[in-house]
Amino acid sequence: GQIQPDSDATFFGVFAVEEWKASEVVDFLFALRFDNVKTEIEDEPFFIPEIADLYNKDNSSDNNSALTGNIGAKIHASDKSDFSVNLANSFRAPDLFSKYNFADGVIPNPDLGPEKGVFYELGYAYAGKKFDVGLTFYQNFLNDLYVPVSVDFQGTPNVQNQAVGEARLTGWEYQLSYAIGKFSSVFWTGSYIRGKDQETDENLSFMPAYQNIFGFQLRDNRNAFFGRVEGIFTSKQDRPAPTERETDGYSLFNISAGINLHEVLPKFPYSKLVLSVDNLSDKEYQSHVFRGTPGNQTRFFAPGRSINAQLIIRLGVAASH
Repeated sequence: GQIQPDSDATFFGVFAVEEWKASEVVDFLFALRFDNVKTEIEDEPFFIPEIADLYNKDNSSDNNSALTGNIGAKIHASDKSDFSVNLANSFRAPDLFSKYNFADGVIPNPDLGPEKGVFYELGYAYAGKKFDVGLTFYQNFLNDLYVPVSVDFQGTPNVQNQAVGEARLTGWEYQLSYAIGKFSSVFWTGSYIRGKDQETDENLSFMPAYQNIFGFQLRDNRNAFFGRVEGIFTSKQDRPAPTERETDGYSLFNISAGINLHEVLPKFPYSKLVLSVDNLSDKEYQSHVFRGTPGNQTRFFAPGRSINAQLIIRLGVAASH
């Protein structure tokens, strides 16, 4: 039977953005967003009375609103290179799972509030005749970031999402590509992120391991047909949070091919058909962000080889991007 009451969430958001070309050298971007998130859980049934005791009239429902913004600038250093800077504040309301869900080894936290933070990003991009490069560095300073914390509930170890007083995320990304002839290229992309609880100096949970992707892609002279092969190399995640364990590194290989249907059929809307095989060698691996049960008591492995077909259609304004 039902072990906990139904819960629901309502989301409302409004977003506005404005671009301003101040000069031939500098472009600005201004963005503003309003969000309202309401969550609520019904009074019954509760299978476990001690879980019901966590709730009261003040935390059985919640209503969070926030106004966030972004200011960005792009500086054109030359015809081929740009520098960029972005400054923004952030807001994330707690999800139903974190506030209300009860499961084996997990207890809810109906008092969980929203996360708020400040974010900055620095970037550089170079687009040459054959060689392209992009570099990005960013930091996110968060208040009340919620993370899984080990707690004792009825004499048994459990996990509960709780707010960290202050946290910092630091990361970088890079992309490099080199054209081979007119219709093919090799590429290399990578990403690294690390999160720290500023009060305890402990690692944050769900931080992905350092990852690099190497690949080759090609297309025909009409850009009607395209193909791609890539290798994904992920390092060992040896800086787990207190509720996590280390995750071994792994490598995967993917292949894909597709057709831009709007190039073959001119009256067709912007669309593409893509066929792909992911994890070509059927590797058994575990991603650090796919953890399974709390505390990593059980190892859950990611899917093996998969064969996929996608039909992507863009309409309206999206078709021009």
